[in-house]
Amino acid sequence: MKRRSSHITGNRETGNWFERTAARTMLRAVHFTEEDFDKPLIALAVPYTNGTPCNDHIRVLGDLLQAEIEAAGCKVIIFGTPVVSDGISKGTEAMVSSPFAAAIKPFRLC
Repeated sequence: MKRRSSHITGNRETGNWFERTAARTMLRAVHFTEEDFDKPLIALAVPYTNGTPCNDHIRVLGDLLQAEIEAAGCKVIIFGTPVVSDGISKGTEAMVSSPFAAAIKPFRLC
């Protein structure tokens, strides 16, 4: 069941358990248990930031998803994603990174 996850955490039966000791050590430091290493790992991308009202609630949704995925017998690793705020960066150099800003054409009134 954890065909790909074993590349990260190791597999006791296939012989790469010893080689993946450092990876398991890092994961133990973030509260993984010994039982977690036998579960499939699921990457959960959560585009959370407390810098914009449209993304502030996403952390709560990510926590709910994590709880449901782990209740199903997997272990979640949460990844943050880049977040761009058009409202905060409007008129700054940062707007060149905004997909929204790239979609609209600048115009002049005169």
